[in-house]
Amino acid sequence: MTAKKKTPKKKTARKAAKKATKKAPKPVIPDIPEGTPLDTQCELSPSEEKFVNAIIDGENATQAYLIANPKVKKSSAGTEGHRLLKKPKIAEEIHRIRALLRTGKTLSRQRKREILADIAEGAIDDVKVSDRTNAINIDNKMTGDEKPIRIEGEVTLSRIIKGINSSTGLPTKE
Repeated sequence: MTAKKKTPKKKTARKAAKKATKKAPKPVIPDIPEGTPLDTQCELSPSEEKFVNAIIDGENATQAYLIANPKVKKSSAGTEGHRLLKKPKIAEEIHRIRALLRTGKTLSRQRKREILADIAEGAIDDVKVSDRTNAINIDNKMTGDEKPIRIEGEVTLSRIIKGINSSTGLPTKE
């Protein structure tokens, strides 16, 4: 009787594919040295600034990269977002802004909107009408509400109001 030698099994395509699609570890923003000044802003490109702001607003690296570069494929955005988070100047700017938010030396997006609402509603004394209008316009830009509303078909006042209410989330009367 001769013993058969065991031949090593080849990996199936399924196992190889499963191994290749394992989730990458969540990127860690490197720490910046203690005592780094918080008042000096890093020189970033407009795209990098958008990326940093999206990260500060709570987006993950992929979503932040897509916000900063909307024409990029989602698969590329994951890789590029992770790469950007590792860049020292990006990491430094994220830490700087987060530190400023913790110390209260800067306003969060929500706080800015609250102040704008106070101005727009006249809750602050001695506010001019033009300041109120500007506050509304700034808030609209922050939320994306400055985009035109499209109304198809016959244009009537009730349809315009209904279109405005549907875009702002206000209840509509039927």
